[in-house]
Amino acid sequence: MNKKIVASAILIAIIAASTATWFVHTQISELQTQISELQDQNNDLQAQIYDIQGQLNESQNQITEQQRSLRDITYDLALERPLRVLITKFEWVGDFNPIVGLAIGYSVKVTVQNTDVIDVSGLTLTVRLLNKGTIIEVKDSRGFSTGIDQLKAGESREISGQILAALDSFTTDSAVCAVRLSVRDIVLDEGTYNLN
Repeated sequence: MNKKIVASAILIAIIAASTATWFVHTQISELQTQISELQDQNNDLQAQIYDIQGQLNESQNQITEQQRSLRDITYDLALERPLRVLITKFEWVGDFNPIVGLAIGYSVKVTVQNTDVIDVSGLTLTVRLLNKGTIIEVKDSRGFSTGIDQLKAGESREISGQILAALDSFTTDSAVCAVRLSVRDIVLDEGTYNLN
């Protein structure tokens, strides 16, 4: 009788082990199938991302080409007639601020307005310190230059920046701030503004 019980126990153990093995194998197979499906979905998503990136690159190339074309049109038109793009406002922002050691920063805000009937592009706004009554830049000073990619007809844009200068390189009575708006080598508007 013991042999029958042992044999039954062994048979039950074998059946249980086989069932457990079959169950684990089935689970692993299902997981592998799910992983394979997820990898396929991931590959599809990667392909879609690649396609979208290609479309974005193409769109960016078209935008860049349109901007280049608008810059060329702006320049060609400026050669033919004066463009009505003006510096409409200049202001010092706050006080003159010490930067490091003997350097001082002069913050400015310049408003540019396109009063023309067309959009313009490729403009440059240049701000620098000049010795009063000359076109010579103040020694040990550094202005700033900002590109304006597109300014729609009727649009105004406020541009801020900072001029740096050595503390002892000039006095507020001996220098002016010169502001120039240009498209390539053509000056559209310019002005000088006292420091005090």
